[in-house]
Amino acid sequence: MPVSRPTRPERLSVTTLSVCVLAFGAWFVTLGADLRDGGHAVALAWRLSLGDGVFTDEMNVQALGALCAVPVTWLWTHLFGVSGLVLTSRVFYLLLSVLVGAVCYAALRRALAPMTAALAVLVPLLALPYQLPVLSYNTAPILFVLLALSTGMAALWSRRGRWAAVAGASAAAAAVSNPTMTPGAVLLLLCLVMLSRQKPVITGVLVGGMAVTVPFVAWLLLGPGPAAISDTLSYTLAYQADRPPPSTRWATLVDTFGSNLGSPRYWPMWALAAAASIPFLPKFVRGLACVLVPFAAAAVSLRDDFTTDPPALFGRPVGTLAIVVSLALVVPLTVFVLQERRRDLTRMLALSLPAAALQTPIIGATTSSGPLLGVAVIGATPALAALAAGWVEMVRTYVPGRAVMVTGPALVVVVAGVLALRPFYDPFPWQLTARITSGPYAGLSTSPEQAALFDVLRRDTQRWLRPGGTVLFYGTIPGGYLIADSTPRTNILWLNDFGQANTQTLRYFSRKGGPPDVVFVEVRSASRAGGWDELAARDPLMGFVLRNYRVADAGTGKVYRIFEAGDAGPVSR
Repeated sequence: MPVSRPTRPERLSVTTLSVCVLAFGAWFVTLGADLRDGGHAVALAWRLSLGDGVFTDEMNVQALGALCAVPVTWLWTHLFGVSGLVLTSRVFYLLLSVLVGAVCYAALRRALAPMTAALAVLVPLLALPYQLPVLSYNTAPILFVLLALSTGMAALWSRRGRWAAVAGASAAAAAVSNPTMTPGAVLLLLCLVMLSRQKPVITGVLVGGMAVTVPFVAWLLLGPGPAAISDTLSYTLAYQADRPPPSTRWATLVDTFGSNLGSPRYWPMWALAAAASIPFLPKFVRGLACVLVPFAAAAVSLRDDFTTDPPALFGRPVGTLAIVVSLALVVPLTVFVLQERRRDLTRMLALSLPAAALQTPIIGATTSSGPLLGVAVIGATPALAALAAGWVEMVRTYVPGRAVMVTGPALVVVVAGVLALRPFYDPFPWQLTARITSGPYAGLSTSPEQAALFDVLRRDTQRWLRPGGTVLFYGTIPGGYLIADSTPRTNILWLNDFGQANTQTLRYFSRKGGPPDVVFVEVRSASRAGGWDELAARDPLMGFVLRNYRVADAGTGKVYRIFEAGDAGPVSR
């Protein structure tokens, strides 16, 4: 049952806040444009919509996260082509987030007050990895895990199997969209079963989980097949062999967070968290300290962003900020729920914290992005929801009056502000003065330099690619496939200097009837290898390109060079 009776002003405040967040989202999806992760996520769905297969053509487990976006991508491209595809993909993610958020809010409202349920939903949805609002292997798990947690709580409160079935299906979908999320998803369901111990809930979890898992496994076996899956996994391990092992990535994550969170910049946040944790302090003092914890952390992020040159990266991504605040609030909120005997929040913490504690290090140890971009927030999603709910209730209980009517929206404003301040690698929003008017990125605002790059790339693809031609992009520019709008002739869209592992790409050429007509190579790839000869020596794919292609455009002043099938010409070293 609800712990506190919601007031009409609180319900009105939540409605107003939700409308404002939706308006913010409609604006935010138009910010920023890149050829890297943002373009890659859309390009994966686009490639699958062309009929290429997961594992058979796109040998990338990350393609699983794009499956839900394929129908929308297919429909849009058949009606309008690739024009505006990136913005359409972002709007689709926004609408999907609204739908998931509405279901999560309805589930949590079975026992939580309106503002409490609202922040438990909004904070995780705003903590976007890479600050990119597009459906991908990073964002899809967030939606599914949040849905699993919320409906799991509804199952605990109501003891009804239908909520548990949704929780089981959602957790399974999270694991499908990003297989590294499997341990956390399984643990969340195990915690749900152990906390409930009710037959309808247990049955619902099993039925819901199997409803997703069984068809997916059947599709894997009958579609791509064991051989294609094995080849993809072997290829993935091969091209990641030169990267730091998971143990090193985890150690780097711990060292990065430890060195930053121990610095004087964060001492005010820790002091406030400590004050909020001391049981014998006056409740008002503890409540006020709890209110200020996330704002103290955000102040560090904003100060670093505006006062350091170059800006300090730690704390700038909204995902990192969310993890920092979560670490600071775990103890004071645990003390609060135990001291006040809040059974509703105790169960929510018990359901969410074990899964987050297991999954966050796994994401941190497996991502190639390093610890500074806040990608580990994917694993922390259930904890964000539970801690946001606990934060609101501690304020509601310890701070007199209607403080949550102000502090709740203020927290959302701060999180949204940090999210919007740096859209991925783009500059501040007020510096995104160029509006892209054509092509797949139409409707997006970006920097003049980035807009010029897209324009040059568009002209180059139109010049060198004939209708029905094939293309390969080499380097961290997979968004180029969207601009080229030609058939990808590659076994993986994000193709770079993978060394001997790129023999798999040569085998893919043979399987598909020949190499691509045109190859775009990011100049930075050659620079990192020490030169074009060095790159060709270590990568058999680039050795093949330099032997069998001629330089169509040396790319003076460009980030790439263009190679056209034909007699090889000299490459400027």
